[in-house]
Amino acid sequence: TDYAGGVQLGAGYTSDDNFMFGQYNGLHESGATVIGNLRWQDFSSSDSYWRASVSDLGLDTREGELVWGRSDKLRIQVGFDSQIQVRNNSGETPFAGSGSALRLPENWETGSTTATFGQLEASLRQFDRELERDTLFAGIEAKLSDNWRIDSSLSYEEKQGTSDIAGAMYVDASAGDSAFLPMPVDYRSTDFDLGLIYSNGKLNMEGRLDYSDFENKDDILLWQNPYRSRYPDSSGGMGLAPDNDQLRGRITGQYIITPTARFQFDGSYAVANQDQDYLGYSVNPAASITEPLPRDSFDGEAQTGTLNAKLWLRPLRKLDVEVFYKGRERDYDNPRDGYRYIRGDGSRQPR
Repeated sequence: TDYAGGVQLGAGYTSDDNFMFGQYNGLHESGATVIGNLRWQDFSSSDSYWRASVSDLGLDTREGELVWGRSDKLRIQVGFDSQIQVRNNSGETPFAGSGSALRLPENWETGSTTATFGQLEASLRQFDRELERDTLFAGIEAKLSDNWRIDSSLSYEEKQGTSDIAGAMYVDASAGDSAFLPMPVDYRSTDFDLGLIYSNGKLNMEGRLDYSDFENKDDILLWQNPYRSRYPDSSGGMGLAPDNDQLRGRITGQYIITPTARFQFDGSYAVANQDQDYLGYSVNPAASITEPLPRDSFDGEAQTGTLNAKLWLRPLRKLDVEVFYKGRERDYDNPRDGYRYIRGDGSRQPR
């Protein structure tokens, strides 16, 4: 026939919760799940085809793709991909709150050590360390002529969930009052690439342009200090991963000069930017800050260029000669300033 495929529909059952068994496959919780898979392709048209696939519809690791094309001329695809990572979910914390602000219970009893936290046992609650990724993507490949081809792809990803991180309040460098904190994760990533390929037998070249953009919806993680007997009504703050983007161009290729001589080259140039606004020296209102930040943001840019070239010769049947060049240049000419930082929100600005 001109088509082929299969459909699978059923149910599965997991007997017990187990984060090790289900760390990446979505089967970390006990219970029933739907089994849903589809594979189908059609070649009924003389010069075109299409293909569809969907898998794991009942799980958090589901994925799917739809492809349409014309043989050796055009290929278009769209799809989605979902992934999950589950870590040990037996952890407990006294902190509560959504977003980036973590609060302690109103009846919290402070102390100088965890042994003196009178309400610690009663305040503990479970939190799940789970990270989910959902990606949408699209791509196209096309033959422009006998010698030229073009391809491009675009993807958008959201990563959300809860991870963990350690933070501390300091009076000096040797006495940190630390806390293990649930950390919200809410990332957005966009990736785009465009490629142009030329080939005529002797000369083969590929030029590619790549762009990536990362956005973090949370700039800072705030938490109430559980050791408030030392720092009354104080809070800690920690900067999270900053927004950034990068643009890169690359060209590679080879030229067959003669059957015994060949030239190869690979060059690239990339520009990365990060210009997120600075946080203050401290979020603790009791901290003594006498000198402000020297600037409001980093306003940083890094430029990197590379060039690799090689000439291969075979003057004699049993003799190969290689002449090559490797170069790399990095421009990191960013502003530099002095910062009178404080230690972990629990100290004063040095004089």
